[in-house]
Amino acid sequence: MNETLLCLLVVVFAAMCIPMMLPGFVLMAQRKGFTDNPNARKLQQRPVSVLGGIVIASVISITLACAHLFVNLDALFLAMTMLVTLMMIGMIDDAIDVHFLIKLFIQIFVVALLFFSGHYRILTFGGLFGVTALNTTVSCLVSIFVGVFIINAINFIDGIDGLASLVGVFIGIVVGTWSLHHGCIPHAVLSFAYVGALLGFFFFNAFSKKYKMYMGDSGSLILGLYVYLSVCEVLSPASYVNDITKHYHISFAISWMALPAFDMVRVCLFRIMRGKSPFYPDRSHLHHQLVDWGLPDVTVCFILLFLNLLVVGLWFVTASLGMGAFWQAMIVVAAAIVFIWVPAFQISYLQSYQKERYERINMRFLRLNVRFQQIHNDLTRLIDTTPVLFKTLTRLKKQ
Repeated sequence: MNETLLCLLVVVFAAMCIPMMLPGFVLMAQRKGFTDNPNARKLQQRPVSVLGGIVIASVISITLACAHLFVNLDALFLAMTMLVTLMMIGMIDDAIDVHFLIKLFIQIFVVALLFFSGHYRILTFGGLFGVTALNTTVSCLVSIFVGVFIINAINFIDGIDGLASLVGVFIGIVVGTWSLHHGCIPHAVLSFAYVGALLGFFFFNAFSKKYKMYMGDSGSLILGLYVYLSVCEVLSPASYVNDITKHYHISFAISWMALPAFDMVRVCLFRIMRGKSPFYPDRSHLHHQLVDWGLPDVTVCFILLFLNLLVVGLWFVTASLGMGAFWQAMIVVAAAIVFIWVPAFQISYLQSYQKERYERINMRFLRLNVRFQQIHNDLTRLIDTTPVLFKTLTRLKKQ
């Protein structure tokens, strides 16, 4: 089968599996108490099921099993094993709140195991700062640090409806297309399986009322693991074969990680400056600031995705102009600071020193929110009828 066609079928199949599987998990979560309950930091007014990670992992597993009939995916065995491991830890954390040091240790263990497997490791900086190949010790330390950082960065942005899943769709499309172009077919199939599963999940997470489900730690951890695997794939020496003079790989990886990575760095620095732990929960993330300013969750998701897309666009310009690894990386980092940090600092400044202007803009956003509420309600009715439609079609087929 044509590889591009296979990837498109993978997206469609994974997306269609979500409405068929999700209602059953929602019912189970409600009966067994796997729910996220309202508190001072959360906007929901009723308990919402948090088994999204299990649904996503199940759909990805089924999709890969079907795709394996057409292309050899044996190379993904260890990655899928670690995916299940992190999913289970996330599910336990959603149920009983595992201490963050235990979660950190398990994340280090997973990344280290992937490293010593011989494939998922960061072995080169692609010429950045004159560094090409890394020795085993440095490579191990860098891989563990980057892996744990990425997993937690993805976990940090899972704060409003739809954001983590939409960011996952965005990264999956970018990396999946890159992998397809470079002949990394197993990772391309994995990427597009994530795209389909997360795209289907996004609509239920962002719009559904009857079947609403959160990704939970189980979902954010497996998404973070996929992003780390993607970084390793992009930075692997094999990917440099056809691009040996371009040196774009580091800046490319930074560009599509700009939103979660730079927002996490800013938030952690902000908390440390206030004398608090970098893991202290608050509402200082950029997505929280925009929601508190009166913008709807979905609107915030697309605004942030657009900002990240601008960073990727600037990377593409630098790569097309043939700039060296250093200047590509510096321009991408500068763009991420401008598009991710500056809006957050601007909102904080208005809230602290220009409160009247902040409130005026807030009222405009609230009025805009009211105008779009009807569209949101229409989408909610449409999404909530999708599982019923699948059940009806299944019954008709049996008859």
